[in-house]
Parts: sequence; C-alpha cells; structure tokens
Amino acid sequence: MNILHLASWYPTEDSPINGIFIERKIKAISDGDKQNKHYFISLASASFASLKKPLDFIRLKTKSNKPKLISRGNLKMINYQFIISHQRLFGTEVKQFQKQVEKLLKKFALNINLIHAHVAMPAGAVALGMKQKFQIPYIISEQMGEFPFAYLLSQKELIIESVQQAAQVIALSRFQKAEIEKFTGRKAEIIPNVVEVKNEKPFQQQAKALNEKFQFILVGILSPVKGVDILIAAASILKAKGIHHFHITIAGGGKIEQDLQQLALQKNVDSYFSWTGALRPDEVLQKINESDAFVCASRHESFGVALVEALSLGKPVLATRCGGPQDTVNEENGLLVENENPQALAEGLKWMMQNAGQFDSKKIAEAAVNKYGPAVISAQYLRLYEEILKN
Repeated sequence: MNILHLASWYPTEDSPINGIFIERKIKAISDGDKQNKHYFISLASASFASLKKPLDFIRLKTKSNKPKLISRGNLKMINYQFIISHQRLFGTEVKQFQKQVEKLLKKFALNINLIHAHVAMPAGAVALGMKQKFQIPYIISEQMGEFPFAYLLSQKELIIESVQQAAQVIALSRFQKAEIEKFTGRKAEIIPNVVEVKNEKPFQQQAKALNEKFQFILVGILSPVKGVDILIAAASILKAKGIHHFHITIAGGGKIEQDLQQLALQKNVDSYFSWTGALRPDEVLQKINESDAFVCASRHESFGVALVEALSLGKPVLATRCGGPQDTVNEENGLLVENENPQALAEGLKWMMQNAGQFDSKKIAEAAVNKYGPAVISAQYLRLYEEILKN
C-alpha cells in the first residue's frame, strides 16, 4: 500500500525548526513500517504570488522548480515548491494546492491508498478534496496550538468538513482533543508527538552547593502564549522575598524578545535571565542538558515538545496547567501550578529549587522514551493505517 503524507508545516532553509515535530513523526512512521511505502509532499515551501502582479507568476514559474523524487530510507520525498496566488488559506488556494498535488502524483505515477494530512489546514482540506474526487481515505493528525488558529476562523466550514470527513482525527493531548471535538463535533483519538533524543545520557540530579545558582530553562519561539512575562513577574516575586540563588535561560527567539528583555529590566530582574536567541535543535538539547530543571510558563500548549525533550534527558519539569502538560507532568517527574498566576509560578520555582534532587533522573528519562519514543508512536499509527485500509 502507498501512504501519502501531506504536511502543512515543515522545516525549510528560512525556518529550520518550523514543523520539526511533523518531520520527526513522518520519519518515525516510515522507518517503522516494513509493509507499506511512504511518500511525502510539503505544502510549507509555497511561494505566494500577487494576482495584481502577473510578473510574480512569470518569475516563479520560470525559475528552476522541477519536481524531484528523493529517497530517504522507506520515505520518498517529492521535492517541489508550490506557487499559490495568496497568503491566506482561502478555498481557492486549497484548490490550487490540490491541483498541483494531483499533477505531482500523476508525474511520478503514484497510486495512493491513504493520505495522512498533518494539520487540518491546508493539508486536511486538500485531503478532503482528494477524497471527494478519487475516493482516497485520509486521516488528520492535528498540531495547532490553539484549534483552530484565529486567522483560520473565516474557514470554519471547510475546517469542520475536513475533520468530519476524515477516517480518523488525531489529537496530541486530552486538552487538544476537547478543543477539536468542541469546534467540529467530531470525536478524536490521542497519539502524542514523537520525541527522540540521541547521544545524551541522563544523569542523577545533584544537590546544589549553597553558593551555586539553580539553573532553569524555558524553550520556545517567543510569543505571548509562552508566558515569559509571567515568568519574569514570578522571578520578581522571588527576588522581593530574598531568594536569589537561581538563573533562568530563555532559549529561543521571537518578535517580542526585546520587549521581554525590557520588561525584565523594568522589573529589575534582568541579571536573573539569559537570552540565547534562536537555536538549532541540537543546541537546544545541549542547553537543556546543562540545566537543573525545565520550566513551562505557557498560557496554552497543545502538547509541549521541548518539555518532553527535557523529560527524555531526565530533567524534572515545572509547568503551568495550560493544556498538554496535564497529560505529561506528574509527581514522578515534576510539578504543575496554576496557569497565568505569577505567585503560583514563583512558589513552584521555589519548590523545584528545594526538591529537584529528590527526582530519579533515570526513571524520568525511561518513562518519557517508553511513552513518546519513535517506535512507540510509529506502532500506534501503523495500527491505525492497517485498520483503515482493511475497511
């Protein structure tokens, strides 16, 4: 059988970490499948041309953009840059994506038995069109941190139809499952993201010397949803209480990074923070491994890949009750605190500094690998594929 993966997001040269969790998931599934053939098309590399500027289309269509079929193990990637007329995912754009996907499949003479759409828009909507035209079943595995993103609300009907017509819909957590079901009226199943940490050995937490600062780390693309402003407020509370033996590394860049740095300066806690800017995935893992504990201060998380990466490295986690972490963090690996509450987060930071040494780093790492490792997640998807293809 031939499985086609359609990815709404995927790493590109300009955005090397965008959709990296989708890349890992597709790799894990194809590597673990010894029966089916897997093909992949990314919709994330689209070039957008203005209808008001015909030269945009001429320029894009005349540049070197010949489709190539690249083999990577059991995965064959169709490398192609889509040319789309707008930058918002209106119905006409979905049709343009679908038309070009059909041409690619025809060019390489591919007969697809099942489509795995990674994210409902645009991949899920394209898969819906393929089902209506060719009767190809499809599943959707969702990734949106808030379902759906606000800018997609104008496409409510298309999103709902795409989800309702899917053979199965996959959420990352109970929180995201509830969001999908509330918005679409369609039941969803839960399969978490793949987390794979290589060449890193977890180690036991060691007691900190009295004069040694406790090292926290927060990882993410900096936006209001990540709650770094709440973390800054929590640090200010600890400082006011005379608690100074901690440091927080903010690993990741974003449009509001300078605003957050200015806020830390205004709160007079700038010396308690370090800012790395955007990092490569391997650099993120190195920074996590150098820390004593991971902190998630988010207002909303559908899953939390970096959080689970920290667990895979044996790090205890302090997280807000913001969605996904409720499925992940427990008394064996960390602490959950109230969301959007600087006082509660400050108390959590203090508690973690006092109790991190009580956690068993090896058990934390083993539990994370057993729940989120590539082989585990791949097996769940392959069982789902088999069930759908049999029917």
